[in-house]
Amino acid sequence: MAKFRYNGESPNGAPLRLAEGHTQDVMFYPGQVVDVPVDHPFILSLEAQGLLTFLGFDYPDAPREPPKPLTDFEQRSQAAQQPTGKPARYRYDGEQMGGASLRLPNGSILDVMFWPGQEVTLPMDNDYVLGLEAQGYLTFLGQEAETTVDPIVTVPLAQAITLSSDTVALPADEARPVEAPVSTALVMPARKRGKVPSDTKSNEVTP
Repeated sequence: MAKFRYNGESPNGAPLRLAEGHTQDVMFYPGQVVDVPVDHPFILSLEAQGLLTFLGFDYPDAPREPPKPLTDFEQRSQAAQQPTGKPARYRYDGEQMGGASLRLPNGSILDVMFWPGQEVTLPMDNDYVLGLEAQGYLTFLGQEAETTVDPIVTVPLAQAITLSSDTVALPADEARPVEAPVSTALVMPARKRGKVPSDTKSNEVTP
């Protein structure tokens, strides 16, 4: 089978007996492209008269190749359609220093400076950053590691520290009454005022 273009001024048609024994009914319209057997005597005669122009053979379509996996840059370019501002590390490979103000998804502005050979943290799904990377001015080094934050553990109210830095409130079942302190000092009898015995050396003066 081959493709021909019909150059006649009026429609035409004919039944074509094929080599397999069956018949193919073909209609020709001015300017129409048709698939017909290239070696059929009727087709050869129409081509000889200039009513058909040979265009080429019909070949089966080549099998489709499986889609190639997207590169890392292509994946980040697609993610830029819905940017999140996730940070990543880049190395600036330009020969001259530069700077830019990048608008983040939350509306804030990030001012960055680029120094030759310097590493810098940038939003990986920003259009400007992707453009510099496509031009070879930035080299993607990897995503920033997310810093884990330890959860805040709340302390029960009964164990909270009070206003005094030395006092801690205890649960009700652990509270005990405070007993009056017991002094361990010796109790001395009160001395009467008067003359000092003669055998006692003292500087006291008897009133």
